[in-house]
Amino acid sequence: MDKIKEMAERLKQRMYGLVPYNISPIQQGIQFGHAVVEYGLSYGHKSDDPYLQWARNDKTFIILNGGTTNNNKECFGTLNNAQIRLYSMGVQNESFCEPDLGDQL
Repeated sequence: MDKIKEMAERLKQRMYGLVPYNISPIQQGIQFGHAVVEYGLSYGHKSDDPYLQWARNDKTFIILNGGTTNNNKECFGTLNNAQIRLYSMGVQNESFCEPDLGDQL
């Protein structure tokens, strides 16, 4: 029974990412990879950090369609709004803005 509980706990270690809808699947993966590196630099410093546990054991990415991104403060894109919401809920997250794509989130 303890083995089942241990396996169930490990299933929780996933890295979720929201990416723009309008770039190719390979670009989505690459851009998310950049954000994961930024996340590791920001949060992966303690030995018991969930990021380090994920990086050592699971390494599974779940990449989701985040919709649109823009920096128009009067009408943020869905990615920008999601980032604001995650921060307001206290969810650790990190972003990456791609210089070759007009610094989009």
